Amino acid sequence: VASIKYKAIKIHGFLVAIIEQVAVCDILTALSWFLPSATSFLIGDWVLGSHVGFITALMGKYTVFITPAMISLMTTAKAIKLKFPGSAISKRLTPKVAHFLCLLIWLHPLPVLALFLK
Repeated sequence: VASIKYKAIKIHGFLVAIIEQVAVCDILTALSWFLPSATSFLIGDWVLGSHVGFITALMGKYTVFITPAMISLMTTAKAIKLKFPGSAISKRLTPKVAHFLCLLIWLHPLPVLALFLK
C-alpha cells in the first residue's frame, strides 16, 4: 500500500512542493472558472453578476499561463535530478527553492493580465 505513513513512495521534496502549487492552481481554476461556468450552464443564463463574470474570465487567462510553466519546472527538475544526481545544482533543489520559483511563476503573468484590466 502506497502511503505517506509507510513511506512507500519516495518523492523528492522539490517535486512535492511543485505538485502542491499545481494543486492550488487546479483548485483555483475549478472554483473560479469551472464552477461558475457549470452553474450558468445548468441554469441556462448567467446569474452570478458581472464581477464574478470578470473574475471567471480573468482567472481563466491567468491559470492558462501558470499550469504549463509549473509542469515544465517539475519536468526540468526531475531531469536534472536524474542526469546529475550528486551535483551541486541537484543538491540545491530544496522545497524552499521550489516555492520561490513557483512564486516567480505565479507573478510572471501579472503584467499580461494588467492589459485586460483596461
